[in-house]
Amino acid sequence: MKEKKNLRALLWYSALTLFVFLFGIVYTHYGHGVTSDHMTYAFLPLLVTAFLYLLFTIFKTIPRPKRFSATFLAFAVAGFTLTHIIKGILEIAGAYSNYDNVLYIAAIVCLVVAIFLYPVEIFLKKRLHFEQ
Repeated sequence: MKEKKNLRALLWYSALTLFVFLFGIVYTHYGHGVTSDHMTYAFLPLLVTAFLYLLFTIFKTIPRPKRFSATFLAFAVAGFTLTHIIKGILEIAGAYSNYDNVLYIAAIVCLVVAIFLYPVEIFLKKRLHFEQ
């Protein structure tokens, strides 16, 4: 069951990585020669998360993130990816906005919450499993 969830998450993050990578290539191609590092590397948060789930799949001794930590991790990855895409679009368009910084801060907060919840959920699951 755990392996199936790890594999499913790995496939989703890999597919999303490929989609964002291709989106960046197409958007840069039609950007009339104007490029953006943010758009070029927008796929990296997804790639890192896919690699993380690959480690969970290969090494079965590493506990997989549980429900809440996995959700906040997904929110953080989505926030980082969207921030990079928005900054890339704004750079290519030659515009500037402060609103993408709010999304970046929200993604950092979600990542911190996910990192905090990861050991707490593992500890609680082991403790509840031990008491039963």
